[in-house]
Amino acid sequence: MMLSIAPLMAAAGPTTQPTTRPDRFNGQNEVGRRGRMGGGQRMPQLDPGTAADWESIAPFMKVHSQNRLKFINGLADGPLKFGMMKNMLQKEGNLARLDKDDPELAGIMTSRVELEDQVFGLASQFRNADPEQADQIRQTLREKVADLVDTNMKERELRIDRLKKALAEQEQNLATDEGQRDRLVADRLRGIINEARRPNGPLDAAHSEPVLASPETSTDVTPSQKQK
Repeated sequence: MMLSIAPLMAAAGPTTQPTTRPDRFNGQNEVGRRGRMGGGQRMPQLDPGTAADWESIAPFMKVHSQNRLKFINGLADGPLKFGMMKNMLQKEGNLARLDKDDPELAGIMTSRVELEDQVFGLASQFRNADPEQADQIRQTLREKVADLVDTNMKERELRIDRLKKALAEQEQNLATDEGQRDRLVADRLRGIINEARRPNGPLDAAHSEPVLASPETSTDVTPSQKQK
């Protein structure tokens, strides 16, 4: 069974055919283009799973992306609306997972989402502003865009720092393994021979990658490899 749209979404608007392209920033209903379809065709519908997921991120949207939430609520059911919903679902999901592994980076990325939303809202205001208001909005918009650029660079700096640390760790592990090459060869050979002696053994050791040494990794063979 397909659901129309979750209660979080606003009701569909006018059914008249728009004469101009739907307002990308104001989020006006575009029923004529995306909603009610001629020829007896059914209106586009959102699958139940996505509708439920959208409901679940309502608190996130209300705090971090209010302007886009308002815009999405103003759209009629259709590809544009559903596509934006799925995009925000992906962003929220990525942030939730990242927050468990790297809260610092997740915090920066959340700030970026908020700034993007503020820029989105200011762009909407600028479109409908008179010349005097437009000048004021342009200045505020410039400041927010500058903050967004700075946040993006801060995020990249943190990612590069993480990569440098990971590279340094891998270089250290490689140096450790190079210093005990003979032991690695002996361990790998012992595992292959032990499995080969088993009548119905899968010979996994012959096809698997060698277990390399590192501060966190043991080169001992597995219990299955020790079986004869």
